[in-house]
Parts: sequence; C-alpha cells; structure tokens
Amino acid sequence: MLELHYSNRLGELVAPLAERIEECQRQDPLGRVTVVVPNRAVAEFLKLRLAERIGVAANVEFPFLRGYLARVVSQAQEGLHVLEADELQLAVFECLGREPAGRGGAEFEPLRRYVAEVEEPAQRELRLFQLSVRVARLFREYSIVRPAMLASWRRGKTVVADGDFAEAEKWQRGLYLALFDKDAALR
Repeated sequence: MLELHYSNRLGELVAPLAERIEECQRQDPLGRVTVVVPNRAVAEFLKLRLAERIGVAANVEFPFLRGYLARVVSQAQEGLHVLEADELQLAVFECLGREPAGRGGAEFEPLRRYVAEVEEPAQRELRLFQLSVRVARLFREYSIVRPAMLASWRRGKTVVADGDFAEAEKWQRGLYLALFDKDAALR
C-alpha cells in the first residue's frame, strides 16, 4: 500500500515513519519496507534517525522517486521499461551517429555543421557523445515539463513556428521521432 507523508520539517517525520516501519516489520519480519526519498542526503538522515529510534534499520530501502516508479511500471506490465538516464544517452548517441549523416533531412543540417567543425574522427565521436548527453537530458526534461510538446511532435506538429528555437526544435523533433514511436516507446 502506498502512503504519503510530508512535512516542511524532516525531523517530524521520523517518529511516525519509525512506528510504521515497526508495524510493517511485525506483520512480516522478512518483508522489505520501501521509503521513497528525494535525494541521498534525506536517505542517509532517515537511516541514522530510524536506527536511533528503533535500534536497527534493517531491510528498509530508500529509492528515489524516478527509480521507484520505473520499477513499479516494469512490474505492472511485462516488457515495459522506463529508460534510465545512461540508457537514453546511449540511445541518443547511437541515433546521432547514424541520423545526421544517414537521413539527409534538412532538419539535421545544424547537427551536421556542428559535427563537421572538427576534422579528427575521435574528436567527432567525442563531440557526438557530449551532444548526446545534453540531448538526453533535454528529452528527459521535456518528458517532465513539456509533455504537450512531445505529444505534438508525435502527432507530426511543431510547437514553435519561428524564432531562435524553431531551427533547434526541427532537429530535436526529428531526432525524437527517430528514437521514439507514436506511443513514446523506444524504436
């Protein structure tokens, strides 16, 4: 069962959390208790305070929200997998390695120019990798804060008609559509 507890003072959450963990562990001594946390500092703080409060904080895991939700999604439907940051970076890198040169579309011209600025193959590959890290970060950010834009891209529409972002949106949209199908699943 999912329970949500929040406060603007983390210390005030320790006592009720400790009580809930003790209750869960009495019901199932070998069962794992999951406490979703926003960052590593909160996880460490809770581990220490729980150990002080209940003696030993064993069999308690502290995943971050994104990782926890990815696990829930993959357990809910077999074959469904939420891409982690490094997996998305690799997919973007592989796509960048073949798309700008292989597709020949006009929307990829800014990428071709960017890569062509260096002549040595190793430097080009490094440049593509660095770009893939940035683009993967952008796509993850878009998935959180700009889902309507991604939905428009999947429907074949752009969001920005003109301006500074219009050219960037064209190649980003082309790359996104090369990576993901209409259901936002990796191709």
